[in-house]
Amino acid sequence: MLTNENDIYLYFEIMRQLQPTSVLDVGMFLSRIGAVSRQAMGCEVPQTITLEGVCTRETEKLSVYKTVYDQIYLSWENLYQKDAVYDLGMALHVDTGDCGVQEWEYLFSHCGVIIFEATNSSLFQYASANTRCEELTVDSDRYILVQGQMREKETVKTVREQRPHELGDDMRIYVAAHKQFIPPQEQIYIPLHVGREGKEDLGYIGDNTGNHISGKNSSYCELTGLYWMWKNVSCDVIGLCHYRRYFARDGRLLTEESIRQVLSHYDLILGNSAMSPTGSVYQHYVQQHRENDLTICRQVIQELCPDYLQSFDCCMASNLMNIGNMIITRKDIFDEYCEWLFPLLSEIEARTNIEDYDAYQARLYGFLAERLLRVWVMNHGYLVREETVVQTDM
Repeated sequence: MLTNENDIYLYFEIMRQLQPTSVLDVGMFLSRIGAVSRQAMGCEVPQTITLEGVCTRETEKLSVYKTVYDQIYLSWENLYQKDAVYDLGMALHVDTGDCGVQEWEYLFSHCGVIIFEATNSSLFQYASANTRCEELTVDSDRYILVQGQMREKETVKTVREQRPHELGDDMRIYVAAHKQFIPPQEQIYIPLHVGREGKEDLGYIGDNTGNHISGKNSSYCELTGLYWMWKNVSCDVIGLCHYRRYFARDGRLLTEESIRQVLSHYDLILGNSAMSPTGSVYQHYVQQHRENDLTICRQVIQELCPDYLQSFDCCMASNLMNIGNMIITRKDIFDEYCEWLFPLLSEIEARTNIEDYDAYQARLYGFLAERLLRVWVMNHGYLVREETVVQTDM
């Protein structure tokens, strides 16, 4: 688990400056921070870069990392057999027991540039004895950048799998609201009054028609809208944002055209992940809410869908999170997610007594779902594109 932003910043910044065409990531850093895509904190590894990883722990075998990395080597021996060269080798947060002299020799002879933490004593000793080391400092953290001794071998070339999707004509992005607002002008954005049951009519579509849970809005938040969309809407592409939070790129809200362009090659659009301000996702939740919520949540996952337990534990131990339960995807994927999420929340609700919760803490099912979306994504091989979430007073 990472405790600050420096390593994440360095990971992306080094790639931005060096512009490698191929990278070997020893220890699969993106999995160690709990990433679900090649983007995090407003930075990204471009799709044009071939990114391969050496797996050193179980969580790196989660399905999502097969889409983040072009190729994953489950052992050094498998990598040795390929015997290719890379522009850049990354070895951040690699445990000493994962690598030794033989592995360092391979890294130095197959990578043009290598970067690692100065605290990695075994790699530093090998590097200082064999090449000139350049020290980098980011705040109080020290890193070592060295030139490799790359042999004449074929440079790795991996073509990232493209997933062209045929998208239907009917796209609907619902905007969850509980008060009147000025909606975006583009027709795909549809105001949705969440928690409409028993409330004054705002003139928008309400989440209290057909099959609904509108009356649970005080504890489910925007999820009552998500549930209504799942049960009552038939379309090709669907999404949820908020009346003050939208997906955007370059300061402009995503348009139908831009969404189609993304979903022609990606499966999901999620909000750009950010680092928890207080350690892990678990620590952040406990500090802000009730720890017992997470305890019950884990128990329910273990009982109802144990194959998601590793993803849950990985997500809770990581540093990255999303807010708002915002998503855009094909309706079939959206339905798949809802079919998993709502039975879990229903069982958690059955086991939770919120009589002594204040109005804010009673929104726990919305808070939990913000974490569970990443848990679900980690367990699937969907290709994720993260877009910036902007807050507006529109």
